[in-house]
Amino acid sequence: MRNAGGGGGHQLKVKNFRIKATLCEEINLETTLLLQSSCRLTLLACVCYSMERLDRVFLWHIAGFLDPADIAHFRGTCRRLYSLLPKVTVTKDLWEGNDFHIHGSREGHWCPEKYFDGPILAGNLLKLELSVVWKDQGWGNKKGELFAYLMRPSRTGEPVKIAEHRRLFGIADHCQTKPNAEIGREYAIVAKSKKGDFCRFMRNAGGGGGHELFVNKFQVKATICEVECET
Repeated sequence: MRNAGGGGGHQLKVKNFRIKATLCEEINLETTLLLQSSCRLTLLACVCYSMERLDRVFLWHIAGFLDPADIAHFRGTCRRLYSLLPKVTVTKDLWEGNDFHIHGSREGHWCPEKYFDGPILAGNLLKLELSVVWKDQGWGNKKGELFAYLMRPSRTGEPVKIAEHRRLFGIADHCQTKPNAEIGREYAIVAKSKKGDFCRFMRNAGGGGGHELFVNKFQVKATICEVECET
């Protein structure tokens, strides 16, 4: 618009009027969750925007809000994203506990004690696959149990318990058995894990007198997902 002014005698002279406008296009990211045959949710990014215009800093910022599995799927949508997004590496570790035979306390019925600590995690847990050969004293009440904590280092020096998973194999039977178990991301001990945490395995023979727990060949196959750190 323009106005020279009224009342007589007013003039307005304009030359070389220019405007430089910097436009910022809105980025619209829509996400669609698809249920695969494996019953796992896969995040697919339907991007209503040219990915050619997104730089590495912006893409890494997006990746910071995604789970490792989602980053891997997002990274696989095109060559450019594959080259710019953080690398996701999936590895498998084998943790083994020593064989043992312990006697429970004569006092109380719940007498847990530390079995062993797993190694420091290099990334997020995706899955734990466990197996054991075990039995209890062979008579009376059944109380023998193995369970696990997800532990996280703290500034005080003492690790903090983040999650707990009781009865990894249920309760030990009177006769020797060879149970297996699988713990996925639907359980807190896996879902809440992150780089720097570790798993602490616990045992309980049971209190009250006469209780024993025999454990052999305890193994944990841990599937770990490590996301590349920005440099």
